[in-house]
Amino acid sequence: MLHDELEFDAAIVSCVMDEQMNLGIVGTTSGTLWYVNWEDKTSIRLVGGHPDQVNDIAFSCGDTFAVAIQDGSLRLWNYEPLEQAVQFQVVSASCTCIVFRPDDNTRISAGYGDGTIRTFDLASVAMICKMAPHRQAITVLRYSQNGQVLVSGDSHGLASVINSETGLIMRVISDHKKSTAAVTSLNFSTLSPHWLIATADRRVSVWAADWETDNNKMISWLSFPAPSFTPSGDPLDKHNYKSLPPSLALFSPLERDTILYTGYGLLQEILFYNFKSKETVRKIDLAHWATALDIIPNSNLIVVGSHDRLVTIIDYTSGTFQDFVAHSDEIGIARYWEKNNVVCSGSGAAIACGMLRSKGISLRNVGESSFRGNIVKELKKCNDGMIGQ
Repeated sequence: MLHDELEFDAAIVSCVMDEQMNLGIVGTTSGTLWYVNWEDKTSIRLVGGHPDQVNDIAFSCGDTFAVAIQDGSLRLWNYEPLEQAVQFQVVSASCTCIVFRPDDNTRISAGYGDGTIRTFDLASVAMICKMAPHRQAITVLRYSQNGQVLVSGDSHGLASVINSETGLIMRVISDHKKSTAAVTSLNFSTLSPHWLIATADRRVSVWAADWETDNNKMISWLSFPAPSFTPSGDPLDKHNYKSLPPSLALFSPLERDTILYTGYGLLQEILFYNFKSKETVRKIDLAHWATALDIIPNSNLIVVGSHDRLVTIIDYTSGTFQDFVAHSDEIGIARYWEKNNVVCSGSGAAIACGMLRSKGISLRNVGESSFRGNIVKELKKCNDGMIGQ
């Protein structure tokens, strides 16, 4: 005979009760642990985690950050204390990318594997807009500096320029679609009215934009060469880019008209390319193929993630570097959070957050099913790079 029941956020995978069967701990497939009190008919979530691969990380201008999960969930975390605050779940598609609207802690947009974009209001905990600008999976989302325009890229090289207020598609950019290579980077310059698109086939286009007049003009088209074989030595399949390091590009916040690019090529390196003078200004050699790239402008540092589980901090000017092991698998995400001076990297279902301090960097892993919130490494910043202690 069924006496009572309690509902949880996902299927139960483990349960431990006391001898009287009144108090217990329940674990679920969503990576959460619950305290259960049968006498009071109550359940309290103790910890939360990520049950599947982390696809993207986005930071608000406050003290919260969001995570896109392969299982279709978008999860919002408080940084201090480190607790999951909100979760939006889409059952039919994976959540592939996310982005906060600039200077707005309450509005976040998420791209999904079915080609849709959903915008959520965190204040009301509700979806306020749903768009379907793509037929393929969305791979990248970015807002313009003023937040009026949302740009999306998909797995077949198509990019859409969307009015963030109305949800109307202002323009579809198909210049990269000929090779059906996924859009890997969308980036807006903080020093000029330019933005760029990078795709997995090592092509980058630079655009001059006037959002008030809905005017976009391509001013530069870059194509970077690569050998005829993969990093493992197999013949290169021009239509299969998943076996290659991604093509990553972003504008330098320190040098006007300069793009940082890294991808599969003859050498493992970061190129500094000036698209006005149309020349490579300098290079920084890498020890591993890069899988993630970001810049820490206030410290003149570059963050690089790699297949070899390493997060590398590189001096922007001199190229000196230090490697840190923060994960047990390849790095898929590396982001800098300027508001809290934090570097976050993602690998599998785990996120490692490292706070840059005058006396060091504290790294801690976040969001695995086996939740860990302890400091795993202490580092200090020196003039000649990042040294572990």
